[in-house]
Amino acid sequence: MAFFQPTISFAVLAFVLAACSSPRAFTPGSEEQLEYDADVIQEHSERLAAYQDWMDDASAELADQREELEDLIDELNGLDPTTILETEYQHQLRQDMMSFSMQFLHLQNAMQQNSSAFDTLQNILEQKHGTTKDAIKNVR
Repeated sequence: MAFFQPTISFAVLAFVLAACSSPRAFTPGSEEQLEYDADVIQEHSERLAAYQDWMDDASAELADQREELEDLIDELNGLDPTTILETEYQHQLRQDMMSFSMQFLHLQNAMQQNSSAFDTLQNILEQKHGTTKDAIKNVR
């Protein structure tokens, strides 16, 4: 499939020439008018050449991207369907493993919080027991 290669058409040139009428009042056909028109034509020609270069670059880039896509399509067409299914299975397995890891991490965090609360309560009760024991010893 060939890509569209833009070229400067006659309609574009006619438009440029029509746009060359000067905003200043020159005598038609005078040397000033002709110089002004030549400058405007030169400016528009440079713009059109720059646009043509840009279009050529864009066309080349699109052709490169098309080749890359065709290579990817060929690569996908050459894959064995079981390989694709295996890859999907591996992806699902990886997601399940991540889910289990997150659940385990939450459980571990909850156990650590419970352990911390238990240790705090144990320390308070030991302190209370020690204070009570000492009070009873002092009474005797």
